[in-house]
Amino acid sequence: MKIESYVSPKKNKPEENSSEKPMAGNFEKTMLSRRDFLFGFAVTALSATAITQEPRKVTSIIEAIGKFFRRKNYAENKEGLTEKKYDASEIKNEKYETIDLEKLNARELADKMIEISHEIYDKKGFLPEDLVNDHLVDAIELRESGGSIKNVRNPEPLENKGAFGVMQLREAATRDIIEKLHRLVDYREINPHSNLQSTAKLEKIKKIIKESPRHGRAFGAIYVAMLYKIYGIGKEEYEAGDREKALKKIITAYKEGPTLIKKKPNFIKTKPAKDYHERPERHLNFLKEISDGIEAMHFKTDKRKLARHLTLEIDRFKTKEDDEIRKKLIMDYLKKIKKMENRIGRGLENHEIMSAIEALNPGGIRFDASLRAKKNPKS
Repeated sequence: MKIESYVSPKKNKPEENSSEKPMAGNFEKTMLSRRDFLFGFAVTALSATAITQEPRKVTSIIEAIGKFFRRKNYAENKEGLTEKKYDASEIKNEKYETIDLEKLNARELADKMIEISHEIYDKKGFLPEDLVNDHLVDAIELRESGGSIKNVRNPEPLENKGAFGVMQLREAATRDIIEKLHRLVDYREINPHSNLQSTAKLEKIKKIIKESPRHGRAFGAIYVAMLYKIYGIGKEEYEAGDREKALKKIITAYKEGPTLIKKKPNFIKTKPAKDYHERPERHLNFLKEISDGIEAMHFKTDKRKLARHLTLEIDRFKTKEDDEIRKKLIMDYLKKIKKMENRIGRGLENHEIMSAIEALNPGGIRFDASLRAKKNPKS
């Protein structure tokens, strides 16, 4: 919400050619007058302390002023009195072309989903970055199908009990994504697809999702974003500061659907829900650890791809007691894979990453040896 400029009533209105400009800010008029008073008081206090040469008091006063304004700014944001970080109306139609989903064929529509999935996860302020992000999408993908890794080992199109692709989407969810995309991507003009009742086009889209990990991942990523942005799954908990509960709700809603989670919020505490969401939560921590290491070492290999592979590789270390071993092994893998990358002069592909991991740890022997050494340390 845009706040109009405020001019103190004690000052005359500035003339058009005057260099003096009206004061503009994010607080309401009452807040501005209070801010002016505090600012004047602070300057006086700082001057007095500077004269007495007591720098510690200067620091204390600055910190107190900073806390006051941060607290007030938070309260104003909560009440909706300041401008939002993300405002769809400000950027609508600025640089994005209108999309008519009905005019796109199945391949064009699927390709457009890849573009939009990157767009919404890269757009600053569109999604909460510490909740709905690439790591969450990858963790759900690894839970659903083992990710593109399984697809490399088994080149047959992924399909299981009506779910398909690396993100194991169902037909109803796929239709939901296409029909409600215009509500999610509210910063650009999208003509919603209203004719998916004829299954020919939908069947072609499903075939693309089954056979292409990139397209399957894009559709799944958009669906995860929809759960939060359109259905509000986890939003209340996240805004209340309970990120962990919000995460559980989003992950469980991905499998069970948003309707169940909205009707039965405590479903996430049941055994079936825990059996599902515990692994993605664990993988989220692994993905972050590995991604931080990859970022620091400047890999040419696709970072997300490598992180997914190594997350599955180290998934044996599930307890807190294994943290130290796991971290050492992560760095060991990264260093050796980086050497291989430097030797061939380019990034590694899926099958090359798998071959490298297998060469470094044939049959998972290293893990078993590490655990045995830990359980039976030498005297």
